[in-house]
Amino acid sequence: MKKRTLIIILLAVLVFSCLALTACHEHEFGEWTVKTSATCTEAGQEQRTCECGEVETRDIPATGHSFGEWTVVEDATCTELGQEERVCACGEKERRDISIAEHTYVNNVCSVCGDVYYSKGLEYTLSDDETYYIVSGIGTCTDLDVVIPSTYNDLPVTSIGSDAFYGCDSLTSITIPSSVTSIGEYAFSYCTSLTSITIPSSVTSIGEYAFSYCYSLTSVTFEEGSQLSSIGMNAFNGCISLTNITIPSSVTSIGSDAFSYCTSLTNITIPSSVTSIGNYAFSNCRSLTSITIPNSVTSIDGGAFSGCDSLTSVTFEEGSQLSSIGENAFLNCPSLTSITIPSSVTSIGEWAFSNCTSLTSITIPSSVTSIGNGAFSRCQSLTSITIPSSVTSIGYQAFHDCTSLTNITIPSSVTSIGDRAFYNCTSLTNITIPSSVTRIEFSAFWNCTSLTSITIPNSVTSIGDWAFYGCESLTTITIPSSITSIGGSAFSDCTSLTSVTFEEGSKLSSIGENAFYDCNKLT
Repeated sequence: MKKRTLIIILLAVLVFSCLALTACHEHEFGEWTVKTSATCTEAGQEQRTCECGEVETRDIPATGHSFGEWTVVEDATCTELGQEERVCACGEKERRDISIAEHTYVNNVCSVCGDVYYSKGLEYTLSDDETYYIVSGIGTCTDLDVVIPSTYNDLPVTSIGSDAFYGCDSLTSITIPSSVTSIGEYAFSYCTSLTSITIPSSVTSIGEYAFSYCYSLTSVTFEEGSQLSSIGMNAFNGCISLTNITIPSSVTSIGSDAFSYCTSLTNITIPSSVTSIGNYAFSNCRSLTSITIPNSVTSIDGGAFSGCDSLTSVTFEEGSQLSSIGENAFLNCPSLTSITIPSSVTSIGEWAFSNCTSLTSITIPSSVTSIGNGAFSRCQSLTSITIPSSVTSIGYQAFHDCTSLTNITIPSSVTSIGDRAFYNCTSLTNITIPSSVTRIEFSAFWNCTSLTSITIPNSVTSIGDWAFYGCESLTTITIPSSITSIGGSAFSDCTSLTSVTFEEGSKLSSIGENAFYDCNKLT
């Protein structure tokens, strides 16, 4: 019995073994699973298992380092390399060099190594005595921000020559060294992209048209301690973006048209060192609202402030030494409302205040001896004026077209009243001509439509052509015995004139053509 049982067990084992060998003829493994994770330096392992229990393993390659972002650990300078590093998750570090940095220039000197920067490729001219250099041109330099060196070939650079940067319309800035003493004519003219300029204290002169038509120039800075003595003719003419400027206290003269057509200039400080302001120096500075003339100024030349549309006030410092106001000095300043002329002035030039249409009052000091041609013509808001007894002559068209002028007193010192002196003063109601006057000139009171009476002294010997033409409110006139001639159309169109009286003993020898033409009420 035991033997049979043993045989049966052996047969069963044999059957199951055969079945197993038949099932795993090819293993059927499951998914790979990580047994040991790989690191950046060590391989890992993964395995999979068959249904029969068979296990298969394989290596997982090392992942390699996984570095983070590069970070700077040592900054580069203009003389030394820098370094940056990155770190792996395993703690491994990697470093690399950072290239040498650019110079850190402050006023064109590197704050790290002391290197001095200047533009390369500029043209230079050696002086005749071979002791200094002049910057003569842009040469091959392509810099937009030009830096002029203080030395070249071991000699100082002392001047910027005429036309040196003329028409360099891409130039945005210029650095002038303290070795430079002069800036030549047209040196930066038409540098239309130049926005600002600093003039070193060493510069003693700025030539004619030096910065003219630099349309983008907004500021001009003169270094403290400036030795500049003069600003040349047209130096900043046409700098339409220039908003303000302080002229250094070393300057004694401002040249003709120096700041002409600086249309954005709102204020300007003239120092007490200045003795003369040239012709049209600030003409057409249309944004300039006020100006103070220091007492050092002895003359304001013609047209100095003409066309300053926004100029409302002009102040002359007390103790002014000004002797004359030049012709056209304040011509076409329509915002100017009042002005007090200093007591040092002896003459008011031709057209000095012409077309100052908002000027309501003016004080003429007793020092003035002559009022020039057209001096106050077209001052259409001027209501009254007192002419001092020092005045001996009133020029041609002196008060022409002063349509609001209601009265005026002409002193006995006046010996001549020019042609058209009160032409078209339509609000003038009466006037007394002093006995010092010998002739009433051509069109002197033409179209004074409100003039109701006129007193002509017996010093007058002639009445010029058109003298009282169109004085339509004039009702009577007495012609003194001294008059020898009445000019053509002298009283023409005096439509209210009812009587003309000739004094006894009249010396009148001629009455001009149309002298009383269209005097319809003359009975």
